[in-house]
Amino acid sequence: MSAGQGSPSAWAFFGMVFVLSLPFYALAATELALPFAPSFPVSAFMVVVPLAAAFLLVFRQGGHLAAARFLRLATDAGCLHQTTWVLAAIFIMPIAFALTAGALWLLGEAGPALQLAPSGTILAGFVLILLGAACEEIGWQGYAWPGLKRRHSALQAALIIGAVWALWHVIPFALVGRNAGWILWHCLAMVLMRVIIAWLFVNTADGMPVAVLFHAMSNAVWVIFTDYAAHYDPLILCLLLLCPAGLILRFWGTDTLAQFTG
Repeated sequence: MSAGQGSPSAWAFFGMVFVLSLPFYALAATELALPFAPSFPVSAFMVVVPLAAAFLLVFRQGGHLAAARFLRLATDAGCLHQTTWVLAAIFIMPIAFALTAGALWLLGEAGPALQLAPSGTILAGFVLILLGAACEEIGWQGYAWPGLKRRHSALQAALIIGAVWALWHVIPFALVGRNAGWILWHCLAMVLMRVIIAWLFVNTADGMPVAVLFHAMSNAVWVIFTDYAAHYDPLILCLLLLCPAGLILRFWGTDTLAQFTG
């Protein structure tokens, strides 16, 4: 049984996510940055909002027992023995980011050599991005996904969540100075990432840790390197992600993302 079964509505969840995010959008206007990851604004702490919204909706519907059961199901780590899927979750995004930086280097548009952050900063950053990814995915995949999947194909559900997920980030991106083109292409890349997350999720029997790992690795470069922004182009990343997303749709199908036909 999925963590979100019995949830009233994915759309109620989306609405609550945006309402609860308003204070964090205001915080984004302060232009403060996280000391361990300067590429992230302080508003990055809004990652707690999807978890909070899901928890509140489940609690309202079924009380504390339902909320406790939801969290237990959402954090089940049983899928981690599925090595192939775990490795896919870990390596897809780092490879895509490396290819993005490589493409910029070939085009002569990359910045100076990448600079590693201090080891303590990287460790602290990894812990926080894992926690943040868990907070987000418990909401997006654990709560919103099951309700949408009952009414839509897996691809449609992934695209809806991906679009809302991307839209949720638009204001913070704009407030930290990203231009319209950067925001557009990065948001489209996020939609493609959501298709990959959904594919990993359904092929590990709703394996939340695999979704969390992929999500965390999509943020890892910003913690590992202090100047990765100079080596990143969201248009190139978006084009690169079309490859795994296209292969997923070709070989696993759009209805479930889990019917391999190779």
